[in-house]
Parts: sequence; C-alpha cells; structure tokens
Amino acid sequence: MPGHNALSDLGSDQTGTPYEGGPFLTFGVGPAGSSTPGGKGALYINTAGGASATLYLNIGSAASPTWKAVSNES
Repeated sequence: MPGHNALSDLGSDQTGTPYEGGPFLTFGVGPAGSSTPGGKGALYINTAGGASATLYLNIGSAASPTWKAVSNES
C-alpha cells in the first residue's frame, strides 16, 4: 500500500469539500501578501522565523485574500 503525504495534500488545491478553493496550507519566506494563495480560513507559515509573525490566517476570500497574523501573546 503506498504512503500518503498529508502535508503535500493540504498544500494542494482542495476539492470535493465545501472549502472555498486553493491550498489550505501554504509555506513561504516572508509575510503573507495579496498574491499568497488560499481560500478563506487557509493558513500560511512564514519559514523565515525571527521577530516577524510566523503564522497567518486568511480572513478574506480566495479571490481577494486578507492575511491576518496570528499571535499567541496575551
């Protein structure tokens, strides 16, 4: 039985679900921007690290993403 790469699947366009479209999980170096793909509720992980935010949530749409930095600070 072949293996299954869940991380790769999440980074592909989602189909067959009520999800808006595009990848659910995206990685990149630097903050998420208006050209970063993902539907509403998608996650983007900034792999650069450092003092900048490392996790973003798309609160917009796939056609017009609005990426909001997620913070665990109180």
